[in-house]
Amino acid sequence: MMQQKAKTDLSILLVEDYELDSDSIISQLVVAGYNQEQVHVTRNTQDTQNYLKDSQPDIVILDLQIPQDANTALRNIDDDIRRGLSFLRSITDQANDRMHVIVLSRFPTPWIVYQVLACGVSFIDKYNYKDLLPWAIEQVQHGHVIISSNVRSNLRQIFPLSLRVGLDEEDVQIIRHIQEGLP
Repeated sequence: MMQQKAKTDLSILLVEDYELDSDSIISQLVVAGYNQEQVHVTRNTQDTQNYLKDSQPDIVILDLQIPQDANTALRNIDDDIRRGLSFLRSITDQANDRMHVIVLSRFPTPWIVYQVLACGVSFIDKYNYKDLLPWAIEQVQHGHVIISSNVRSNLRQIFPLSLRVGLDEEDVQIIRHIQEGLP
Protein backbone atom coordinates (compact mmCIF):
# COMPACT_ATOMS: atom_id res chain seq x y z
CA MET A 1 0.00 0.00 0.00
CA MET A 2 1.30 3.44 -0.93
CA GLN A 3 2.03 5.93 1.85
CA GLN A 4 -0.32 8.90 1.81
CA LYS A 5 1.13 12.24 2.80
CA ALA A 6 -0.74 14.63 5.06
CA LYS A 7 -2.52 17.41 3.18
CA THR A 8 -0.12 20.03 4.44
CA ASP A 9 2.93 18.01 3.30
CA LEU A 10 1.87 17.64 -0.32
CA SER A 11 3.34 19.70 -3.12
CA ILE A 12 0.88 20.37 -5.91
CA LEU A 13 1.60 21.66 -9.39
CA LEU A 14 -1.40 23.21 -11.12
CA VAL A 15 -0.94 23.57 -14.88
CA GLU A 16 -3.67 26.02 -15.88
CA ASP A 17 -3.44 28.98 -18.24
CA TYR A 18 -6.65 30.76 -17.21
CA GLU A 19 -6.17 32.76 -14.03
CA LEU A 20 -9.85 32.61 -13.06
CA ASP A 21 -9.79 28.81 -13.30
CA SER A 22 -6.55 28.48 -11.34
CA ASP A 23 -7.86 30.86 -8.64
CA SER A 24 -11.07 28.82 -8.39
CA ILE A 25 -9.17 25.53 -8.13
CA ILE A 26 -6.82 26.90 -5.49
CA SER A 27 -9.78 28.28 -3.51
CA GLN A 28 -11.41 24.85 -3.60
CA LEU A 29 -8.23 23.23 -2.35
CA VAL A 30 -7.90 25.78 0.47
CA VAL A 31 -11.50 25.09 1.55
CA ALA A 32 -10.58 21.38 1.61
CA GLY A 33 -7.67 22.03 3.99
CA TYR A 34 -4.69 22.59 1.72
CA ASN A 35 -2.48 25.67 2.02
CA GLN A 36 -2.26 28.08 -0.90
CA GLU A 37 1.55 27.99 -0.57
CA GLN A 38 1.52 24.27 -1.42
CA VAL A 39 0.20 24.97 -4.91
CA HIS A 40 2.59 26.14 -7.61
CA VAL A 41 0.93 27.35 -10.82
CA THR A 42 2.38 27.19 -14.32
CA ARG A 43 0.57 28.65 -17.30
CA ASN A 44 2.14 26.82 -20.27
CA THR A 45 4.07 23.69 -21.18
CA GLN A 46 7.45 25.42 -21.32
CA ASP A 47 7.13 26.80 -17.77
CA THR A 48 5.87 23.40 -16.60
CA GLN A 49 8.85 21.58 -18.12
CA ASN A 50 11.22 24.07 -16.50
CA TYR A 51 9.53 23.62 -13.13
CA LEU A 52 9.66 19.82 -13.39
CA LYS A 53 13.41 19.91 -14.09
CA ASP A 54 14.01 21.22 -10.58
CA SER A 55 10.97 19.93 -8.66
CA GLN A 56 9.06 16.69 -8.29
CA PRO A 57 5.57 17.57 -7.06
CA ASP A 58 3.41 14.93 -5.41
CA ILE A 59 0.35 15.89 -7.48
CA VAL A 60 0.11 17.46 -10.94
CA ILE A 61 -3.28 18.84 -11.91
CA LEU A 62 -3.13 19.34 -15.66
CA ASP A 63 -5.44 21.20 -18.00
CA LEU A 64 -4.96 19.57 -21.41
CA GLN A 65 -5.60 22.75 -23.35
CA ILE A 66 -2.64 24.93 -22.46
CA PRO A 67 -0.30 26.98 -24.66
CA GLN A 68 3.28 25.96 -25.38
CA ASP A 69 4.79 29.15 -24.02
CA ALA A 70 3.88 32.63 -22.81
CA ASN A 71 3.83 33.99 -26.37
CA THR A 72 1.64 31.30 -27.93
CA ALA A 73 -2.12 31.68 -27.96
CA LEU A 74 -4.51 28.74 -28.06
CA ARG A 75 -5.88 28.37 -31.55
CA ASN A 76 -7.54 25.15 -32.54
CA ILE A 77 -9.11 22.94 -29.87
CA ASP A 78 -8.18 19.69 -31.63
CA ASP A 79 -4.54 20.72 -32.12
CA ASP A 80 -4.34 22.12 -28.59
CA ILE A 81 -5.72 18.90 -27.09
CA ARG A 82 -3.38 16.71 -29.17
CA ARG A 83 -0.45 18.83 -28.01
CA GLY A 84 -1.75 18.58 -24.42
CA LEU A 85 -2.00 14.79 -24.68
CA SER A 86 1.54 14.63 -26.04
CA PHE A 87 2.67 16.78 -23.13
CA LEU A 88 0.80 14.50 -20.71
CA ARG A 89 2.67 11.50 -22.12
CA SER A 90 5.99 13.29 -21.65
CA ILE A 91 5.10 14.07 -18.02
CA THR A 92 4.05 10.50 -17.26
CA ASP A 93 7.19 9.14 -18.95
CA GLN A 94 9.33 11.28 -16.61
CA ALA A 95 7.26 10.72 -13.47
CA ASN A 96 8.26 8.45 -10.65
CA ASP A 97 5.92 6.52 -8.35
CA ARG A 98 5.62 9.51 -6.05
CA MET A 99 4.14 11.91 -8.62
CA HIS A 100 0.47 11.47 -9.52
CA VAL A 101 -1.32 13.23 -12.37
CA ILE A 102 -4.94 14.32 -12.52
CA VAL A 103 -6.19 15.71 -15.83
CA LEU A 104 -8.83 18.38 -15.43
CA SER A 105 -10.49 19.13 -18.78
CA ARG A 106 -13.59 20.67 -20.30
CA PHE A 107 -13.44 18.11 -23.11
CA PRO A 108 -14.54 14.70 -21.78
CA THR A 109 -14.93 13.11 -25.18
CA PRO A 110 -14.44 9.34 -25.27
CA TRP A 111 -11.30 9.62 -27.40
CA ILE A 112 -9.66 12.16 -25.06
CA VAL A 113 -10.62 10.27 -21.91
CA TYR A 114 -9.34 7.03 -23.42
CA GLN A 115 -5.99 8.67 -24.27
CA VAL A 116 -5.70 10.02 -20.71
CA LEU A 117 -6.54 6.65 -19.14
CA ALA A 118 -4.04 4.93 -21.41
CA CYS A 119 -1.41 7.09 -19.67
CA GLY A 120 -2.55 5.65 -16.35
CA VAL A 121 -3.78 8.92 -14.89
CA SER A 122 -7.10 10.26 -13.62
CA PHE A 123 -9.60 12.32 -15.60
CA ILE A 124 -11.99 14.82 -14.04
CA ASP A 125 -14.47 16.88 -16.00
CA LYS A 126 -13.62 20.53 -15.34
CA TYR A 127 -17.30 21.41 -15.06
CA ASN A 128 -17.78 18.97 -12.15
CA TYR A 129 -14.52 19.08 -10.22
CA LYS A 130 -15.38 21.17 -7.17
CA ASP A 131 -16.34 18.44 -4.71
CA LEU A 132 -14.37 15.69 -6.44
CA LEU A 133 -10.87 17.16 -6.71
CA PRO A 134 -9.83 17.06 -3.01
CA TRP A 135 -11.10 13.48 -2.73
CA ALA A 136 -9.34 12.53 -5.99
CA ILE A 137 -6.04 13.90 -4.65
CA GLU A 138 -6.35 11.58 -1.66
CA GLN A 139 -7.27 8.61 -3.83
CA VAL A 140 -4.48 8.95 -6.39
CA GLN A 141 -1.94 8.82 -3.58
CA HIS A 142 -3.15 5.25 -2.98
CA GLY A 143 -2.63 4.37 -6.63
CA HIS A 144 -6.26 4.72 -7.71
CA VAL A 145 -7.27 6.16 -11.06
CA ILE A 146 -10.30 8.43 -10.79
CA ILE A 147 -12.85 9.25 -13.48
CA SER A 148 -15.69 11.73 -12.90
CA SER A 149 -18.96 9.83 -12.58
CA ASN A 150 -20.60 11.78 -15.41
CA VAL A 151 -17.69 10.92 -17.71
CA ARG A 152 -17.71 7.26 -16.66
CA SER A 153 -21.44 7.08 -17.33
CA ASN A 154 -21.00 8.46 -20.86
CA LEU A 155 -18.15 6.05 -21.58
CA ARG A 156 -20.14 3.01 -20.48
CA GLN A 157 -22.72 3.79 -23.14
CA ILE A 158 -20.14 4.16 -25.91
CA PHE A 159 -17.44 1.55 -25.32
CA PRO A 160 -19.46 -1.69 -25.47
CA LEU A 161 -19.99 -0.96 -29.18
CA SER A 162 -16.27 -0.36 -29.62
CA LEU A 163 -15.42 -3.85 -28.42
CA ARG A 164 -16.43 -5.14 -31.87
CA VAL A 165 -13.84 -3.16 -33.85
CA GLY A 166 -10.66 -5.17 -33.31
CA LEU A 167 -9.02 -3.48 -30.34
CA ASP A 168 -5.85 -4.97 -28.89
CA GLU A 169 -5.84 -6.58 -25.43
CA GLU A 170 -4.51 -3.46 -23.68
CA ASP A 171 -7.35 -1.38 -25.18
CA VAL A 172 -9.91 -3.95 -24.07
CA GLN A 173 -8.47 -3.98 -20.54
CA ILE A 174 -8.70 -0.18 -20.29
CA ILE A 175 -12.30 -0.31 -21.49
CA ARG A 176 -13.12 -3.02 -18.93
CA HIS A 177 -11.70 -0.80 -16.20
CA ILE A 178 -13.88 2.06 -17.40
CA GLN A 179 -16.98 -0.11 -17.44
CA GLU A 180 -16.24 -1.42 -13.95
CA GLY A 181 -15.78 2.10 -12.64
CA LEU A 182 -12.13 1.65 -11.64
CA PRO A 183 -11.16 1.37 -7.98
